[in-house]
Amino acid sequence: TAYGVWTSDFKQIRNSQPGFLVPKPRIAGFDVSGVVLSAGEGTDFKVGEAVYGMLPLMGSAWGSLAEVTAADARCFARAPTTIPLEAASALPLVGLTVMQVFEQAGLFAGEKRKEQTMLVQAAAGGVGSFAVQFARHVLGFGRVLGTCSARNAEYVRELGATATVDYTHEPFEEAVRAIGGVDAVLDPMAWSYMDRTLDPANGVLRPGANYCHILSTDWQENSAEASLVTVLQGPYQKWRSRFLKLFAPDSPQIFTTPVQPDGAGLARLARIVDDGLVRPVIGRYFDGLGSAVEAFEYLETGHARGKVVIRVSGVQETSA
Repeated sequence: TAYGVWTSDFKQIRNSQPGFLVPKPRIAGFDVSGVVLSAGEGTDFKVGEAVYGMLPLMGSAWGSLAEVTAADARCFARAPTTIPLEAASALPLVGLTVMQVFEQAGLFAGEKRKEQTMLVQAAAGGVGSFAVQFARHVLGFGRVLGTCSARNAEYVRELGATATVDYTHEPFEEAVRAIGGVDAVLDPMAWSYMDRTLDPANGVLRPGANYCHILSTDWQENSAEASLVTVLQGPYQKWRSRFLKLFAPDSPQIFTTPVQPDGAGLARLARIVDDGLVRPVIGRYFDGLGSAVEAFEYLETGHARGKVVIRVSGVQETSA
């Protein structure tokens, strides 16, 4: 099996959740790929099939950082056939995160968006690198603007961004205002950019724009994470935007949703990958369960490019 490390892993370890939300002790990890060892009655999977999946963020003590993974079959789908199986473990959580919030915003493939622009924050990261590809090659946005450091600018353009903003030297709102605003934003940066994005004075959002906010906590530990006000800020802004839309049709719509396991969604994602529209972006591989601490520490630096994958030694099978 292979295990895709993600920020949700170390954030969940860092933050103490009630046992009814996250049973203890809990195996770390949500993303996985491998082959089926056994399948329950009524599932469509067969022993030996290559699969990939995302385990629930809440309500389960099972995780994917193990030689054998067990979960509800609905968390899995057959893996893409055009990429290595270990690379597929980098896709489920980031792919479903982006796809689900875009679908909530009514952004689907096949619509004409050649004249529209999307802004992707943290475009070199795990969610951002997937979102750039998806926005450009699946949703068909004519322009995709990605924020990243100068060293990642060429890489982000290779993924499909038509322009980049070096956030270390230029406030993103100035660059966006210079092009007349954007029609949609994908923001995985917790609460860091929400106020700056929504402030009408900054000119980031065009009339009727969609602001897709990824529910998250700050990269660095801080006291605000434990605040109920912080936790509810995303849902509050979402429903507030619905209410305002009733009286101001051109006001921006805010979408924010926790990602959920979705085997059917992963099946669609596999087809998108096999059609060559998106690919997993893996910044670094680690080998064996013994490398998990090193992999987590590397990811926590906040400078990983794309996803981090641990190739787990031992039984190369997974249970669905």
